Amino acid sequence: MKTVAIIEDQTAIREMVSQAVIDQSEYNVIIESGDGQIGCDTCLEQKPDFVILDVMLPNLNGTEILRIFREKIPDTQVLIFSGYQSPSLVRELLQAGAHGFVEKSAPLSELRKGNRDCL
Repeated sequence: MKTVAIIEDQTAIREMVSQAVIDQSEYNVIIESGDGQIGCDTCLEQKPDFVILDVMLPNLNGTEILRIFREKIPDTQVLIFSGYQSPSLVRELLQAGAHGFVEKSAPLSELRKGNRDCL
């Protein structure tokens, strides 16, 4: 079973994503955080297999978190789940080491597909 972290500041979205991930029996959500710094620190301690990461977060943004993960937990797969979709931002995130990008406006089936594609 793959371990998953969800770092998303909007509680309703975080809970919805967590439920969508839990519905897939091959995943176990071990970390949920609405704060970038706390989520990052917890992931560095617990080293999940997979992270669903928002970009705009309090205390530490997703791009900074991604760079830290690439350096300290490089085997962790990261899927960006964000409402911000400018081509330059997506390019920056992919260059920083993201394994995929799903827009928040996409159906949950796209998030599930992103999970499978990243792992």
